[in-house]
Amino acid sequence: QQADSMDILDRKKQGLQKTISQKMYLWLKNHQSYTTGLVLSFEGKDKIVKDWSFIYDQALAVCVFLLYDDTKSARDILNFFTRELTNDFNGFNNAFFYDSGDISEFTVHCGPNIWLGIAALQYVKKTSDYYYLDLAKRIADWLIEIQEGDPEGGLKGGPTVFWFSTEHNLDAYAFLNMLYNETEEEKYGIARDKIKSWLNNHAMVPHDRDYSSPPINRGRGDATIATDTFAWALASLGPQELKDMGMDPEEIMKFAEENCSVATNYVRPSGIVVNVKGFDFSKVANMPRGGLVSPEWTSQMIVSFRMLSRYFKKNGDDLK
Repeated sequence: QQADSMDILDRKKQGLQKTISQKMYLWLKNHQSYTTGLVLSFEGKDKIVKDWSFIYDQALAVCVFLLYDDTKSARDILNFFTRELTNDFNGFNNAFFYDSGDISEFTVHCGPNIWLGIAALQYVKKTSDYYYLDLAKRIADWLIEIQEGDPEGGLKGGPTVFWFSTEHNLDAYAFLNMLYNETEEEKYGIARDKIKSWLNNHAMVPHDRDYSSPPINRGRGDATIATDTFAWALASLGPQELKDMGMDPEEIMKFAEENCSVATNYVRPSGIVVNVKGFDFSKVANMPRGGLVSPEWTSQMIVSFRMLSRYFKKNGDDLK
């Protein structure tokens, strides 16, 4: 009887998850411009980013549309950026105005561009349509030009900055690995391996470390705790790759749990108070504002927990 009750509860949960994710998809669909194909990044009262479309968000929207087999909406976004490609391409600006397509933020960073390349490759994989492969390759070639400026093969945050982010280099490793597997072009494999070497030398702290310090640095010479660095290390490299680099993937997630997890009370519109558990961006004890549960960083941790769970299952450790 208890097993039957749990089965019913599980079916209800799956139905609820499907309903919620469907509503999220429809929100994105309803906020996509008919003229540019771009999806609005924010809805609310913040006048600074009103009507802005950040390219990182566009990349994620492409991936969501592909999950729902909505290839037209995905193409509408990718077509915008294909039209924006120039012969002297030097990366896309971080944000554009939603309805006009004009540039709204004149900064160019590597990370968001990488995600756009990942989205283009996801489209290729999903549809076997290679039209947007050139978009991915143009982004990758630009990244390699920037990478060649660092003797250690790392990728700095953008063409006009001097900082190196672990997150961006993890992005680049995943992207270049996907592109190499798709094209088998040697230059992408070489660039990927240089990124891995940089991560090994500057980001990864082997598991025989002092356990009070982060297992992964936020950037070159930067040991600040950052939740997405831990989660994305598992998602980008995978648990086995981390093991091969002398890292303990389970210890990485444990450190994130101990330092970045948050529990707080949330008041629903009905007035009912529920306890919500999730993750903040950094070490909660260091945040003057107090802890908050972020849907983005919590979702990233969920993805990596699931990957780690599958890794243990594959290796016969059903308990973990």
